[in-house]
Amino acid sequence: MPRPPERSQAGRRLVLHVSTRQDVEAELEVSLDLASAMDTELTTFFVVDEASIAACTLPFPTVIGFSGGELDVSDAQLDAALQREARLCRQLVAAAAERSSVSWSFETLRGRAPAPLRPPADERSMGDILVFRLDRLGLSLAELVAAAQELTPRRGAVMLVPERPARRSGGLVTIDRLPEPSESLARFAASLAAAMGTRASHAIVPDTSVAAQAASRIGEARLLLASLRSSLLADLAALRYLLSTLRTPLLLVAEDDPDDDA
Repeated sequence: MPRPPERSQAGRRLVLHVSTRQDVEAELEVSLDLASAMDTELTTFFVVDEASIAACTLPFPTVIGFSGGELDVSDAQLDAALQREARLCRQLVAAAAERSSVSWSFETLRGRAPAPLRPPADERSMGDILVFRLDRLGLSLAELVAAAQELTPRRGAVMLVPERPARRSGGLVTIDRLPEPSESLARFAASLAAAMGTRASHAIVPDTSVAAQAASRIGEARLLLASLRSSLLADLAALRYLLSTLRTPLLLVAEDDPDDDA
């Protein structure tokens, strides 16, 4: 089998922003599953937090390591350690992407600003897909709303990944408080399910805080789908609890305003 290119031609990307190997390990498998089904480039940005490096120049800084112990680290040492972490993350992404025959790219960003999103290739295409880890997503709706506002004109999507996503072989399930998904979301779900070799169905989830009831409706779903316009997003804390309990990723898809088609 030929080796996939490190960087594919310009088009839709599935975008990860990571800072540690733990981020990569948590998001990589489910991201590759989706990227392979959608014939999408996996784009990983390793974000070097320059504010943390600068903090090491302050008088008597204290750096807490992963083990919980205090470390005596200079700004140059922390910078070098983060560069080593970036190289290890790149190796993890490269090995996994090549095993899955998925085109990939990896870039190191300095600072907190995410890379700009690409618009879709044409009016019938889907834009970039951003991946968020639930254990790194605050309970405020502000970050998700901001992402939705930027993605909607580009017809992109946001994938929320639980801390330890379960590997399931079930179908794709669209979820909402309404009895059926929109026509465009239903078409997208059916197309994606076919590409993943599975089926699509719909489940009504009237209360995202009741995970046990939702689980009985969703079962062994491999992936959940909902619209970025869904009222399920009115309570992000409850949605986060639901997904963490089910351990099922949720793909939130930006849809055109129905009034635009009128």
